[in-house]
Amino acid sequence: MSDDVLASFTNEQVAAFYRRLGEAAAVRGREDKLETSLAADLLLMWLNVESDNRNPYRFSAPTHLRESRYVTDTLIYHRSVFLSEEKARLGGQQTTKRLVGLMPRLEDGRWDGRSEIQMHYESLVEIPLSVQVQAYGGMASPEDFDLLTGLRGFQLRSEVTVKGSRPANSETVTVSFVSYEAMVKDRYDWNYNEYFTVPNPDYGQQGDGLVAPKQQKVRVYHKNAKRLEDAGLAKPFDLTSHRWTVTSENVTREGQIQSRAPAGAGARGR
Repeated sequence: MSDDVLASFTNEQVAAFYRRLGEAAAVRGREDKLETSLAADLLLMWLNVESDNRNPYRFSAPTHLRESRYVTDTLIYHRSVFLSEEKARLGGQQTTKRLVGLMPRLEDGRWDGRSEIQMHYESLVEIPLSVQVQAYGGMASPEDFDLLTGLRGFQLRSEVTVKGSRPANSETVTVSFVSYEAMVKDRYDWNYNEYFTVPNPDYGQQGDGLVAPKQQKVRVYHKNAKRLEDAGLAKPFDLTSHRWTVTSENVTREGQIQSRAPAGAGARGR
């Protein structure tokens, strides 16, 4: 027996269910003291195919996105890329790795080790699916669950201005971050082979067209999203956040580099 609770409903009924799902997520976000529920905002925008705000959809990153441990861990990795401490993941699937950042610029003369210089880098942030399991065991935060069901995987871009200082005849350069800004980029679409287990907005309700009203949670297969898109009742869209200033000390504190790459650092890039 299939556990696809939406399989027997018409496209219009499924679209109405997704809308109730988004509206319930918005209420839950307010109850959880979130600035806004990204899961609600983006799901409702996906259903709003006539909106003029979809090319791309721009939003202010709420606190639970800016301060997410998954975002912070990625920003710390970006810091290491800028300081040439770790190789950057490059290419379409980010499978190529090269040493980039300040050290190659210092060694080939593009940077003098003192002047201000601007750099940028972006890489994937992925909220693990295990969050939805943890959510129903009481171990995941509402913030993490909202990011999973709203964004799941997204690109995080860092844009920095740095400057350096070093004593004469020294190979050690102390690097200060003059500015550090970040932003999110993504396309709101679905992996049609997956599903989310979510609180059922129809639980305990009475009336026609309700979906599994005796079930507190339901498994929503993303193949149902595809049939809504195919019917013109929903549409994927690009999104980008406004830039925000990164203030975490773990990301923006001073760093040091050596003018010569350490042994075994690997290929150098630009």
